[in-house]
Amino acid sequence: METALNQRTHNILISIKENIQIKFEERIKEILSIITDIPFHFNTFFVKPIKIEQIEKCQSICFNNNDSLIATTVGKSIQIWNFQKGEIQQKGLPLVGHKSDVTTILFSRNQVESFISGGDLGENSIIMWSLQNNTWIQTVPIIQEIGGFRSMILNKKDNKLFTADSQGYIKLWKVDFINKLIEKEYEFPKPFGQVWEISLNDSETSLISCVEDHKIILWKKQSEKNWFIKQEIRLKSQPLRIKFLNDNYFICCTEHDGYLKEFKLKKELFVEKILNKIKLDQQNQDMPSFPIQQNRNIIFVKHNKFIHFLRKNEQGLIQRYQKISFQDMYISGALSNKKQILMIWSNGQYYLFKVGV
Repeated sequence: METALNQRTHNILISIKENIQIKFEERIKEILSIITDIPFHFNTFFVKPIKIEQIEKCQSICFNNNDSLIATTVGKSIQIWNFQKGEIQQKGLPLVGHKSDVTTILFSRNQVESFISGGDLGENSIIMWSLQNNTWIQTVPIIQEIGGFRSMILNKKDNKLFTADSQGYIKLWKVDFINKLIEKEYEFPKPFGQVWEISLNDSETSLISCVEDHKIILWKKQSEKNWFIKQEIRLKSQPLRIKFLNDNYFICCTEHDGYLKEFKLKKELFVEKILNKIKLDQQNQDMPSFPIQQNRNIIFVKHNKFIHFLRKNEQGLIQRYQKISFQDMYISGALSNKKQILMIWSNGQYYLFKVGV
């Protein structure tokens, strides 16, 4: 009798184990049907789908300074999330303040519960948000005459905001997150066509922008309220993403030919390192979302429906490491400030990537 009972127990355990294994394999296949081309090394890289769908387009994602909160756009509104121990949970209802789609979000560098959002064409507004008594309070929206916001950067002191818009204007704003103040301080001269992205160098004395007509514009700081054009670089393909890696070195990603290009400072002007350009993929189309991001020696660059992981070797050369493929080329994403979590929205679904490279 005891032997028969033990055999039945053994068979039940085997059956349970097999069912768990089947369900696990089915879930892995489901994930891989959406995300492909990943050499899965579970000790360095892990993907966790979040079981919350968002059909409305997400154009911007941002972590706060200690990675406890995440803000994401939901059309004209903003969703705040709690983020603790790798788990994400919606924090209240979406915030409503813009009358057009929200295109950019940027948390304060110093204040845990304050951020700025920028709206698209139609309203062209910028709003500062802060959490008070468990309620998000917004400043009165500041309305630009023309131009929806495309890119925003805060300086290291957290008191100056650079913005770029769809009409080619780059503006400098004075911000005070403690006193809930935001006001325009300076407007860069000579507007170009639409500015897709901007980046500051480490010393905050140079700013680069990728604009329409296949141009990169380098701005130099003469004084706090005086920036001038130092250099114009024309490319064969439209640059969509751009980032300073240090004072003397920046990279950009082009739309149609899918190249990552490197530029180094030489005799006060930036020169392309022709031999170092990297062909990311064979696609000839892209959309201006997902800015270039960096985790120590790993650089994350989007092109078409791919997120490419690039590695800087000991000689400082950038090499392809691996890539993630999605179903759609409209992808938004942000890297946490601790450089450990990559959050991505694509095709109506959020994903968390734990990056331990």
